[in-house]
Amino acid sequence: MFGFKFPKTLEEAEQYSEKRARAETVKFVLDEYERRKKARIPYEQQWRLNANFYEGNQYCEINTFNGYEIRQIAPFRPYESREVFNKIAPIIETRIANLQKINYAMTVKPRRNDIDDYAKAEVSTNILKYYQDVSNFNMMKNQAIVWNEICGSCFWICGWNRDKGIITDREWIEEVDENNEIQYKLREYHEGDIEYSLLSPYEVYPDDIMTQKVENQRSMLVVQVMSVNDAYDRYGIKYNGTTVNHYNITPKLQTFGYGQISVQAVMTTDTKENAVKIFTYYEKKNREHPEGRVIVVADVPGDDNALIYDGPLGYDEIPIKQVVCKSVSGQFFGKSVIETLIPLQKKYNRAKNKLHEYIDRCVIQAFKAPKGSIDLDEFEQKGLPPGGVLPYEPEFGAPDVIQNGQLPNEVMKEIEVLEHDMEYAAGVSQLQMIGAAPSGVKSGNAIESLREIDNTRMAMTGDYIRESVKELAVMWLHMYKKFVKFPRVIKHVGLNGIGNAIVWSGEDITSFEVDFDTENELVVSEEMQHQRFMEAVQLGLYNDEHGQLPQRVKNMMLEKLKVGNYSEMLGINGLQIQAAQRENTFMRSGMFCDINPYDDDEIHAEEHKRFILSMEYDVLKFKSPEFAKLILAHAQAHEARAKEKKAAEAPVQMPVEGEM
Repeated sequence: MFGFKFPKTLEEAEQYSEKRARAETVKFVLDEYERRKKARIPYEQQWRLNANFYEGNQYCEINTFNGYEIRQIAPFRPYESREVFNKIAPIIETRIANLQKINYAMTVKPRRNDIDDYAKAEVSTNILKYYQDVSNFNMMKNQAIVWNEICGSCFWICGWNRDKGIITDREWIEEVDENNEIQYKLREYHEGDIEYSLLSPYEVYPDDIMTQKVENQRSMLVVQVMSVNDAYDRYGIKYNGTTVNHYNITPKLQTFGYGQISVQAVMTTDTKENAVKIFTYYEKKNREHPEGRVIVVADVPGDDNALIYDGPLGYDEIPIKQVVCKSVSGQFFGKSVIETLIPLQKKYNRAKNKLHEYIDRCVIQAFKAPKGSIDLDEFEQKGLPPGGVLPYEPEFGAPDVIQNGQLPNEVMKEIEVLEHDMEYAAGVSQLQMIGAAPSGVKSGNAIESLREIDNTRMAMTGDYIRESVKELAVMWLHMYKKFVKFPRVIKHVGLNGIGNAIVWSGEDITSFEVDFDTENELVVSEEMQHQRFMEAVQLGLYNDEHGQLPQRVKNMMLEKLKVGNYSEMLGINGLQIQAAQRENTFMRSGMFCDINPYDDDEIHAEEHKRFILSMEYDVLKFKSPEFAKLILAHAQAHEARAKEKKAAEAPVQMPVEGEM
């Protein structure tokens, strides 16, 4: 009836029901995509506009009457000068360069004031630092800063990949091929590891565009364009690729007056061949789905493999963390500085172009002539070159030069004011842009104050980035604690370039309180820290009880000055300190260190004593008491030998006459 074929068996009915449920799931995800896409259009077009202005295509605007499309603005007159004087690009590049200076090394604080927690917090800290080193974190962080500056937002996405890490087991499994023949395939089992990447805001669709932060969203949708080969590598399904639209920056010819043409980069829609669009729907834990939900769908209508996965979330939260440039109340996506600079950039271009038009009028002189006195067509084509002759009919009257008015001083002042306003809006100044202090600022205190103001205003964006990195690190720790059930070994380089190995498992992660090793460098810059250190040295605050500067502080001064191979410049005392620190590191790992006949016993004893009085030694006593005893005995041996040397060097007192 109506072309519908009823299932004849229970097996067919179950297959039909399952197929229908899969189709409804795919339709649900695609419908959510269309709903969220419409809500995001105004923000998406603003990102495109930001990218166009950053790349130099600055005669465009958002057409709100035609679906928020980006349209090019036509010139009002053919002779209108439309040069682009891009101030946005150097301003944003200056901001990016300063934001990339921030240090993102992190430390895990212990949960309680307990030796065991201190030991496990140290393990967690080493895990974070190790994973930052091996996962190319710095490159991804720099990409995040660029996306954040242009669009106002970007996102970290993280997950557990069971096919990463070292191989733990292998087995041969049977598989039936298309010809119903049994094939044997080697299957490898890996220990698994974290996998994270960066998402641009073009790939992220929140449930509610007016709800701030990912953790407040009920669900998130991630849409990515992949080649069919990448989709096969990730999901094991071979799709028939299609042509998929995506955004790209491409060169385009632009005219800027008097028939002149230039090539400018334009953010526009491009196509990617042999590709497939993948939708990943994340839903956090709720009453309907107590374990959360993840749905992965390929945009291949009519394909039975369109639904790739539908199952529990597997994590305690949606594994996405957001970075923002400027937070906007009541809005999910952040705001880029470029959005504030665009109106000022338009006025700046107009003022500079009018100035150049005035210069052109002065150089290419304009004439007025009675009608019929000159051949107008020939004059418009050839003009009047220097030293040229302009023929005219005397009966109609001689041509006359049109005098140009004087350029008002307000034009130049307006250009200077616009430059200052753009720098102020972006949180930078001439000091950061070109390394020169503004006019009228001469004193060192005023320059330093200006630098602090610039850094403080930009530090807000830096704090947003640091907060997102901290949240990402906490998510790493949660995943390691949940999925690492058996001991693992990580190798890292510790003090003095000495390699160490740490054995750990998920049980060693007990604290998720992560903090950065240093303050935001935009608030307290590295140069300011160095300056304060040198001032303290000059005031004698580091001098010992004899009024001398200790060798340790001298070594710190060489490091602060960033001398290339500063170890070659150290005196013998500095080398003694380094040798003692290496011994501490070796003995922490259980290696016995002999007392060298050339060791300075007093220096070595002091360095070993410093370590023995530290929290690290208390942790070592708890974890490896035999190693702690090794260090203690070594320090006592140095002290004993130092006393023996003093006793041997003491002058022998001669007996006084009369006492015999």
